[in-house]
Amino acid sequence: MADAFGPALTSFADERFQWINAPEKTSQAADGSTLSVTPALGCDFWARTFYGPMPMIKADGAALVAPVPAAAEVTLSVGFTLKAVGQFDQAGAFIYVDDDTFVKAGIEFCDNVPRLSVVVTNGGFSDWSTQLLPFLALRLRVSKLAPGPVQGPALLVEAAPYEEGATFDSPGDWQFVRVASLRSGDKPWRMGVAAAGPVKAGSSAQFHYVHIGPKLKPTHSPEL
Repeated sequence: MADAFGPALTSFADERFQWINAPEKTSQAADGSTLSVTPALGCDFWARTFYGPMPMIKADGAALVAPVPAAAEVTLSVGFTLKAVGQFDQAGAFIYVDDDTFVKAGIEFCDNVPRLSVVVTNGGFSDWSTQLLPFLALRLRVSKLAPGPVQGPALLVEAAPYEEGATFDSPGDWQFVRVASLRSGDKPWRMGVAAAGPVKAGSSAQFHYVHIGPKLKPTHSPEL
């Protein structure tokens, strides 16, 4: 495929990674294998839905992302731990097309409990699916899919508990979380990681590994 992704991305120091809104503080291992992020207070990604009375439009969260061609099928894998101190503290995977089209998937601390959270934003309106989590460390796989011209671009989210020392190819109890349409048309995606602390200062995220490479076979099959 002429617009394939290219060599797998395995380091946060890879020059293909660029910040959307640099965070308050970062540090990483010398080889780029791990990344620590302290997000700036008050920043997030969200568009219009539910919160008001005036429409809440936020596109100032910190995200480190790499470009992925529109037709390429890849899987983003990431393991991370969230240190949460306040409402809506969050960290995880991030997919960005533009301010009206993006996805964030990971752990979000909401109503005093951690939740496995996926926000999909199409046409400038965000939705939000959550389920309770008993921990603040997680592995995610987010697959960029091209099922066909009628369906258009899509993504599939899988999650597993993070255990110390795990890498992207470590065995895990992977569970299907969500499949969603991302109405990006023929625009490329940018995929990577993000963290936010919109309400209270002091949250942080430790990303233990990252890998963007060829599409992995998901636990949930598209076959009927």
